[in-house]
Formats: sequence, structure tokens, C-alpha cells
Amino acid sequence: MRGEEAKKLCPDFNIFYVKEKRGKADLTKYREASQKIFEIILKHCDKVEKASIDEAYLDLTDLVMDKFRNQSINNVKFSDSFVYGSFSLENQADPGKNLEAWLDINSDLSRECSDVYLIIGACIVQEIRQDIRETLGYHCSAGIAQNKTLAKLCAGLNKPNKQTILPANSVEPLLATIPINKIKI
Repeated sequence: MRGEEAKKLCPDFNIFYVKEKRGKADLTKYREASQKIFEIILKHCDKVEKASIDEAYLDLTDLVMDKFRNQSINNVKFSDSFVYGSFSLENQADPGKNLEAWLDINSDLSRECSDVYLIIGACIVQEIRQDIRETLGYHCSAGIAQNKTLAKLCAGLNKPNKQTILPANSVEPLLATIPINKIKI
């Protein structure tokens, strides 16, 4: 829906416009903010693929494996995090209980498996998001999965300012809910 259409349906709706420069949107302010965000990301991870002004893919493989080998992750506590899938037998509708149940299932962080790697990756991403929030005051969402296509799909599930983890056994149920034309490789 275009802004003008929304305004007709909801007169109290405020429309904000981006300044223009030479007949086009002036994105200078956004590019500068993007650069600052990427500087923070690069402090934490050097394998970054910039997808757009406000989107990036991080390859955390080496960082995750280092933390796994050094057993430097313990006492995992997540804020603003979700796990996709049903893991809580008590209350499947409660996202916090679901995350807690999934973390309990994977509580042995010395066990070599994809879910443990995702937990470690989610801890790293939480640190990056927290650094961006504390340094710049910006909130950001993230998807944590085995590849960038899946990470992109789950990043949009719990916006704004949340991160979503996609365990391997939840990939098929997620893909069953998404039209094929929405998946970009």
C-alpha cells in the first residue's frame, strides 16, 4: 500500500519523506550510518558480505569453531531471541519457553552438532547487535542459520530488533510455509 492510500484509510497516519538531491532520494545520511554499522560488525567478524545499505551476511564459521574448540561459551542467556520450531512440550505458543526448551535440549555445548554451532553463532550475533545498539543506538534484526538464504528467511520472522535461530530440523517446516517465489538464492 502506498503512503497516500494509507493516509486516506487512516488520517492520523504520518508520512515522512526522504530529502531529495538532484531528483533522487538523498541517502547520504543512511550511507554514513551504514558505514558506522559495518565498522562495528568488522570489529567482530572479518567475513562480511554487504548485501545492501542495511543488510549483510556474516560467515561466522571460523569464530564459531574457535569458540567451540576453546569451550569459551557457557551460561548462555539470550535476549530478544527466538528459535523457529516447536521444542516446548508445556507451552508451544510461548516463544520464551520454546527457546528455553531448545537450549535445554542442547545444553551440552561440548557436543559437536549443528544446533550447538547455531547457539554459539547466536551468542556472537547477540554481541554484535548489542555493540551496535550501545555504540550507535540502532536496533537490528538477524537470522542465524546454516546458510545465508535460510538466515535471510528467518531474519524477517521476528522483526524488529530480534534475532531468530533456525535449527536444521526446523528448515523443512519453515520452507513449507513460504511461497517458492519468495526464496532468493
